[in-house]
Amino acid sequence: MADQKVKPKCPLCNGENFNKEEGKIDSKWGATAHKVTLLICNKCGNVLIFSEGRTLWDMD
Repeated sequence: MADQKVKPKCPLCNGENFNKEEGKIDSKWGATAHKVTLLICNKCGNVLIFSEGRTLWDMD
């Protein structure tokens, strides 16, 4: 039972189909950045944000 994959569900509409995007969100001063995965619900457009961790001094 531990090998089963959990599928995300939209908390607003219970939709189960998402578009997946990956990106980065910078802090206000640009000193830190957060790598994120976004799941965008195909049914209602709600965005679920998952953090992949924080990087220090991630200057582009």
